[in-house]
Amino acid sequence: MVFVFCLERYKCHAHICEIHDLTANCSYKELRNVPNDLPDDMVVLDLRFNVIHRIHDDVLGKYRYLKSLHLDYNNISFLPTNVFDGLEHLQGLFLTNNNLDFSVSYEVDVFRPLKRLERLDIRHNMKKGYTSKVQYPLFENLPNLKELSLDLIGDPGFDNCGFEKLQNITKIVFENCDLRLILNNTFSMLPENLEEIHLRKCNMIRSIEADAFRSLRNLKTLVIHHSNMTLESALKLLYPFENKHMRMIQFTRVNPGYKCPVETPSAVILTRQMMQHLQKICFNTLVLTENGIVDFEPKSLLWIQYPECIQNIELSGNRFSLINGFKLTELWDISRKLTNLISFDMSYNPLSYRNVGQNIKNFPENKLSSFNSFFWKNTESDKPLCLGKRNYVTPARESSVQTIHLPLPPNLRQIRHRHYLANQQLRNKIVFLNASNLIYLDVAYVIVRNFPEIELKGENNIKYIDFSGIPSWNTSMSLFANSTTVILGFTGIWQTVQHTRHYFSFIPEVEELDISGNQLWQLRYDTFFYNQKLRKLIMQGNLFDELPTALMPLEKLNFLDFSGNILDSINATMRNWLDKQQKKNGNFKLFLRGNIFKCTCGTKDFIRWLFETNIEFDEPNKQYKCMLSNGSITTTVKVYQKFHDHFSICHNEIWLRVGIGLLVSFITITVPLAIIINFKWQITYWFYRKFRKAVETELKKKFVYDIYLSYSNQSLYWVKNLLMPKIENCWKMKMCLEDRDISVGDAYVDAICDSIQQSRNIIFVITKDFSDKHWGRFEIERAKYEKYASNLQKIIIITRQVPVENFPTEFEHILNDVILINWSEAENENDWENLRRALIADIL
Repeated sequence: MVFVFCLERYKCHAHICEIHDLTANCSYKELRNVPNDLPDDMVVLDLRFNVIHRIHDDVLGKYRYLKSLHLDYNNISFLPTNVFDGLEHLQGLFLTNNNLDFSVSYEVDVFRPLKRLERLDIRHNMKKGYTSKVQYPLFENLPNLKELSLDLIGDPGFDNCGFEKLQNITKIVFENCDLRLILNNTFSMLPENLEEIHLRKCNMIRSIEADAFRSLRNLKTLVIHHSNMTLESALKLLYPFENKHMRMIQFTRVNPGYKCPVETPSAVILTRQMMQHLQKICFNTLVLTENGIVDFEPKSLLWIQYPECIQNIELSGNRFSLINGFKLTELWDISRKLTNLISFDMSYNPLSYRNVGQNIKNFPENKLSSFNSFFWKNTESDKPLCLGKRNYVTPARESSVQTIHLPLPPNLRQIRHRHYLANQQLRNKIVFLNASNLIYLDVAYVIVRNFPEIELKGENNIKYIDFSGIPSWNTSMSLFANSTTVILGFTGIWQTVQHTRHYFSFIPEVEELDISGNQLWQLRYDTFFYNQKLRKLIMQGNLFDELPTALMPLEKLNFLDFSGNILDSINATMRNWLDKQQKKNGNFKLFLRGNIFKCTCGTKDFIRWLFETNIEFDEPNKQYKCMLSNGSITTTVKVYQKFHDHFSICHNEIWLRVGIGLLVSFITITVPLAIIINFKWQITYWFYRKFRKAVETELKKKFVYDIYLSYSNQSLYWVKNLLMPKIENCWKMKMCLEDRDISVGDAYVDAICDSIQQSRNIIFVITKDFSDKHWGRFEIERAKYEKYASNLQKIIIITRQVPVENFPTEFEHILNDVILINWSEAENENDWENLRRALIADIL
């Protein structure tokens, strides 16, 4: 009886916790206590995100083989003295985000049994607001401790923590930092062998003394992250490390502006005095990201005493430029000295943002005056930019120099310069010198007036290139000659790729290619003729309604991402090719998520192939959206599970064709005879009209909108003040307008597709600037697709004084299926009557 009871308890708990490979995952189970009926030989116990208030002192000792214990995000407020007895094998203990005030309740040695503990995390427990001395718990009986993470509250006292006994500790993370001051003796009791220290989320530091880290002789890594202190004060902490070697110095979001709820960094101008300690350190990696830096003095930022030590520099998320005035000369000198630099990152740099100037008002006037002569010029032609009480203007136009030569450090391998936003014109050509070791170049979303041509002087070994988001660039650049990974997403190549022979011949060595978001709907058969090494092709978010045959020459292709297009099936030719690729190259991956397939008699072979092929899909269960012949949406899994029910009628297709042929022949003969003999055509037409009205009434119930309206900026006034009131107020029809009914966001394309699908008709208002509309081409292609799918009743085109050369060519294949209304300038009643008849004449 007892055995049965215990067995039932274990089954019950096994249902609550997920037990696999000596790991018990009990997170998010709303447990109030630590379970005592788990297997005794567990190695990992995860109890995160429960409601445990107290741990009894005899429950954990049962699991004596535990190596990792996670108790984060509970309500634990007290730990009994013997709570960890028996856990002599524990290596990781995590107690973050509880209510454990170690400064008050834990002067006793609660961690004594944990002799093998290597990682201890007790962050986010102690409450903020302490102003007096805060004593921390005893750690001296943790001889194997390597990493310690804890809060830093009030006036911290580490003198009785036993840090001197921790011979193996190398890393301490201070988070939830609520210090007011960092004094020279604040960290004096930390272990001398410490190599890495982190200060994270320090909110109230008002003053810093330069010798605070004097006792940390072996410190190699200093990280200060998201802290409300000035960058100038933080840089003082580097004073003890002058003329010493450090692995990494990282200051990220160190700015008084990063304070909840509003996080707007104050503008920072680096001076030589601020950088004096940093310049005297031999460091490998420097990270100064998101610190609000808008400018720097000459011989300040990279004027380092030991340039040969530097291997990585990251300056992302600030707002300054290196390509400006005197900095070019300085950059030239510095680049020759950075002989071991491997990586340089200066991404996410919004130079043209207006709030740059607004934040400069926080700077002393004397610091600004020395920089204005370099970067600001008072010209009447330039628009003023308000910087506090004084008015400055945008930088003067640069000289007419057409080519700029940039010497690269000889060992530089990676340049990352993406999301560079500047209202400035770069030179027509940039020549990189000493670029033979460069293998990685990322300039995605560089938004400037004119993207320059880039040339390498010497051997070209670049393997990775990202040109995403750049609308125009020269494909003849030799930059791409040896690249194996090329990303060209959202570059607008649809304008040329569909009509250019061997378009991708400029990347003959490419193995991975991404051309997502380019509004492509067809490719020439020879598009990839010179890309025989291509293995991975990503074509997300385009307008393909079928797999292009241009893929067939790619014999090594084994990864194809076609998600987010408008595929309704895959034809037999491409299915056979995909299966051959699977057999030839093995493990072929095909991504199709985001397409809506057709599940009709014409695509039944595709549905069967989908579940029988050995190709690997992005949906492991192959559960894609599928449209039935009646217009309802289901999934391919449900259709395949009831394959016979859905496609049994397809076996009678031959007889159905014979029947339809006989019926057509009968009607062809009898109707003309009936008209000639009996003159009964009025009755036939009356029945047709009534039948059409009933069908239309039923269809209307499925529509959310009567009209989806596509228009450009030039017709915005006419649409909102004339067309919309007439249709919605007078004719009582519901319209879908892009500016009013579609929300901007990551799912904007899906929102347009859904709105057109839910509309009965679509009206295009064509003006001179319609071809410049960003989503105009997509709306036209989607309208053609919905018309083909019998979801759209009418396509109406209203032309308003548009020249023939500006009329969208995408309509040329469907002109017989659209209603064209040439709107006169006089706005007469005939135009409104023609539109009214086009919309509602058939159902009146």
